[in-house]
Amino acid sequence: MRRRAVIAGAGAAVLAPFPALAAVSGLPPGLPEGTREVVRYADPPEKRRLIRLADRPPNYATPVEAYTQETTPNERFFVRYHTDAVPQPPSLEDWALTIGGDAAAQPARLRWRDLLDLPPIDVLAVRQCAGSRRGLVEPHVPGVQWTDGAMGCATWSGPRLSDVLKAARVRPEAVEIWLGGADVAPAAIPPLAATPPFRKSLPIDKAMDDNTIVAIAMNNAPLPL
Repeated sequence: MRRRAVIAGAGAAVLAPFPALAAVSGLPPGLPEGTREVVRYADPPEKRRLIRLADRPPNYATPVEAYTQETTPNERFFVRYHTDAVPQPPSLEDWALTIGGDAAAQPARLRWRDLLDLPPIDVLAVRQCAGSRRGLVEPHVPGVQWTDGAMGCATWSGPRLSDVLKAARVRPEAVEIWLGGADVAPAAIPPLAATPPFRKSLPIDKAMDDNTIVAIAMNNAPLPL
């Protein structure tokens, strides 16, 4: 499923350096060794005043100050990439979502306009990285040192995933849906070439739930590219 190519979008420009807006020191005592002593803010594309954790791959956290309302503004929502190779998005006219596999009786390919033709619903939901608060874990573990900024709440809009899957006539014996994104490790960089593609799966019951959607809008605005 290449939907993430559309979601990631303009993130390709994130590899360029961004001006630091501020530096704040004096974190509370007692945090694990390796916790950031200086907080640096940056303005990635389509974003405003996020905490810079890493530029390669691009990872930017939402400041606590942005969690003052029910939904997190799109421009303050955290940025999380799995690999250094930020995918270039195709135009919406060329983009397509492919559904196939052993459980697809009729493999299907849906274009953007096909998703727009399906009945949309709104779902208020929190999105959180699995590594949230990793930077506060004791003993210290490797990885991006997230604290409180790897989450956000938004109103997501789009067709139900169950309606999308109907196009492929999913077999009744299906047990899960496997989601694949467009971001892959760059083969030209040997240390990263062995990094597996980022994949996630959903149990079939969750995939068919009425509140599971393919999001094409966020907080009543087009999904940020």
